[in-house]
Amino acid sequence: MKFILFTLLTFLVSADVVSLNPANFNTIVDGSKHVFVKFFAPWCGHCKKLAPEYIKLADAYKNKQDIVIAELDCDNKDHKDLCGKFGINGFPTLKFFRKGTTEPIEYEGGRTVEDLSHFIEEKIQPKAPSNVVSVTSATFDSIVMDPTKNVFVKFFAPWCGHCKALAPKYIEVSKMYAGEDDLVIAEVDCTENQETCNKYEVHGYPTLKSFPKGENKKPIAYEGGREVKDFVTYFNTNYGYDRDETGKLGKMAGRIAELDDLVKGFVDKENKEEIIKKAEAIEGGAYYVKVMKRIIERGADYVEKEKARINKILENPSMKAKKIDDFTRNLNVLEVF
Repeated sequence: MKFILFTLLTFLVSADVVSLNPANFNTIVDGSKHVFVKFFAPWCGHCKKLAPEYIKLADAYKNKQDIVIAELDCDNKDHKDLCGKFGINGFPTLKFFRKGTTEPIEYEGGRTVEDLSHFIEEKIQPKAPSNVVSVTSATFDSIVMDPTKNVFVKFFAPWCGHCKALAPKYIEVSKMYAGEDDLVIAEVDCTENQETCNKYEVHGYPTLKSFPKGENKKPIAYEGGREVKDFVTYFNTNYGYDRDETGKLGKMAGRIAELDDLVKGFVDKENKEEIIKKAEAIEGGAYYVKVMKRIIERGADYVEKEKARINKILENPSMKAKKIDDFTRNLNVLEVF
């Protein structure tokens, strides 16, 4: 009778925590929903301390149809193989199985209900729009080690307070440089990609490293400030970009000094065709050449009309960053004529 009463009380206290076993594991952790699993042993002191917080967590999500809070008793001899499959060698071990996959994400954060729920929300909520590229161990070499790209990488952990503080600034700067085709602003979640983080000697979070374009790329530790303006200064200085603290291109963006000297005063020059031929031989001079040909075709007032047309286009608030940059570079070139 006492045993039955004890069992009933236990069930009532933890009714919202789903008990897993070899028979039901694959039907629950099947990718159809988010599943947070506590691998535990009944005799474990840390497990006992976590238990009431975990029950609170289960209660908080009991009405969420696509989120399951579950546990697996690894002390049960019938469960040994299943726990071994997930490499459980300490208790409690917490793993999150995101909807759409049966591959677990290791949880390494705090153990209050607030910590646990914050982690879950981070994993299930769609990320805010940004141009930050999420890199995994599988994609690291193809993205970060691309010799044609400057790549700036944030190695982070979702539970890290400093990482959370940096995140919105990192997203902001990624949007500012969205128009640079040869720049990738990336991040690596070290809780999911430990092998890569270990390879690049990431010992704290966030760790920031630069991988400048070129063959045989090697990481350079970033030790500057973590405000948007600090990243802008670093990117401009080390990657050769020209932007102000708002992300707007500078007055020299898109211009080529050799071509500036060649086309200055073009409207009044007599040897226009000769100048065009010289410009065609200079790399990157396509827009300069286009403007000169238009001046010949449409007259001396072409430049002012084109500047007015572009400025009108730039008033469109929904224009993509890449287009804004392209038109801004064109305006800068038009100012030379």
